[in-house]
Parts: sequence; structure tokens; C-alpha cells
Amino acid sequence: MKKADMINAVLREYDTKKGIAVEKKNRETKKAYESCPRLQLIDKEINELGFESMRKILNDKENAVRLRAEFEKKLNELNEERKKIIFENKINPDYNKPVYECKVCEDSGYDKNGKRCQCFEKRLNELYLEKSQLGTMLDNADFKNFRLDYYSDKKKEDSVSPREIVSEALEYSKRFCDRFDEVNYNLFFYGPTGLGKTYLSAIISKTLMNKGKNVKYVRATSIFSTYEDYKFKDYKLKSEIDEVYNCDLLVIDDLGTECTNKNSVSFLFDLVNDRLINGRKIIINTNLDLSSFSKQYTVRLTSRIYDTFKIFSFEGEDIRIRKLIEG
Repeated sequence: MKKADMINAVLREYDTKKGIAVEKKNRETKKAYESCPRLQLIDKEINELGFESMRKILNDKENAVRLRAEFEKKLNELNEERKKIIFENKINPDYNKPVYECKVCEDSGYDKNGKRCQCFEKRLNELYLEKSQLGTMLDNADFKNFRLDYYSDKKKEDSVSPREIVSEALEYSKRFCDRFDEVNYNLFFYGPTGLGKTYLSAIISKTLMNKGKNVKYVRATSIFSTYEDYKFKDYKLKSEIDEVYNCDLLVIDDLGTECTNKNSVSFLFDLVNDRLINGRKIIINTNLDLSSFSKQYTVRLTSRIYDTFKIFSFEGEDIRIRKLIEG
């Protein structure tokens, strides 16, 4: 679902909510009038009094002060009678007012200044989360929950330790979220399964979705399968293909696990290249090392990744197994 489609979907929800509030108000009003017909007449008099008084004042400005005083006196008399009727008949005093879920925007989604209400942004973020396909992975997705102690701090000869590499990846990921619209890099995480690549991507995704960004998470097998179906005339999939090209952030997970062919490799290059040209960010997770990746997806794509991605290797023991052992 495109960002514009999500916004329209939320707007439709707000139209429904507002309609429900108005319908409830109408039912309460009808109930109040049926229990006390005089109340209906008073409300009608009050509404007509305002228009009639305004007309008289505009047509007789010399007597405007007197006419305004007469209007206020009559209005006070009607309001006092109205209050008495409401009290004596135990009628809800707000019977003729819609009860909105949000008092700021009155379930319109926009405040008095024409800006999207906070409740609208919250609902939009919830929809981003629902459509991201990350599922329960997002439940505990937070930078503060990412544990570096799962990675070894032992260095190999003159190289840095796995913990230092992942620590750097974590810092670049935080910066990626903090300055998403300004940073000029993408993220490429590689290494064996179970080492936190997908989890770190989920943290980034959730953080950015909470900022209102449209994030699309896809498994490589799924997106290539969708592309193949679309290529063979299943045009109802066009919106899904458009979304992977146009979303704010595309996360491609498990790249290298799918069956590749000339067409899929060409599609991947076009997808990555198009997003880079248009300044749309990408995160790629793969179990392949860089040499294997280059062989499977061509030197041309690998070169683009070297030029435009921050590349980090994840090494160590399967964290999921360690967590099971730890209980």
C-alpha cells in the first residue's frame, strides 16, 4: 500500500468515526425531543432568534443597541427555560452535541490550523506497522534492547572484533534514523543466520515508521515471486511492485535464499538502481559473503553497493540458540 493510499485509508476511517458520532448525536437528540416536545421548540426558537436578530440589526443600525439588548434578554429567557426542562426531565445536557473520540480535531483528522492531528499521525503509524509485514518482530524492536554482549570482543589478528563491527553498525543505524532525510548512505548487513541482521532492520523500521515514514519490508523470496507473477501478466500486483520502488525505506531480507535467474537479477539491479537515483533508502540483509554476493548478483550491482551502502559483517554464534539456552 502506497503512502497516499494509507493516508486515504485513515481519512476514510475518520469519516466513519465522525459519521458514527453524528449518528449517535441524532439519536440522543431525537430521544430528548420525544421525551419533551417543548425542548425541540426552544432549540428551534434559539436558532431562529439569532438569524432574525442579526437581520433586524443590519437593517436598523440606529437601534442596534436596543435590538441587541432585546435579543440577549430573549435568549437568556429561552436558555433558562431550556436548562430547567433538561434538569427536570433528567435529559443529557449534551444531547445535541456529537461525542468525538478526539476533541482536538473532532474526528476530522486535522486541527484548527489545518495540520494533521496527533491522533491521525498515531493511527497512520499504526497502519504503517500493520502493513510492514514485520509482524511480532516489532514488539520489542528498540535500540535499547539490542545487546552487543552477544558478539565476541576478541580480535582476529589485526582486524577489529565482531562486537566492534556491530557496534559501529548500531551507531550508523541510529544516525540513519535520526537524520533519515539527510544521510546519503544505505545499509548492507551480511553474515550467517541468527546474528541480529533482521532484528536491527526491524528496529530501524519501527523507529522510522513511528516518525511517519512508509517502510516496506520484504523477504527476497517473496518479492522475486511477486515480480515473476507480475511479469507474466498478473497486473493486479502492480501496486505491490510500485510500492517497493516508491516507499520511503525498502528492507530486503534474506537476499540470497531465493532461486535466481537472469530476469530476477536484472530486476534487483533495476530496483536498487532506481531507488538510489531517486534518493530512496534501502536496507539489504543477506547470508552471503561479499564474494558470493558478487557472483550471484553481478559485479555491477556489487559496485553500486560498495559506492552507496555502509557495509557491515555480522559474525558469531546464533543468538536465537543462545537465548534458548539462557532460558
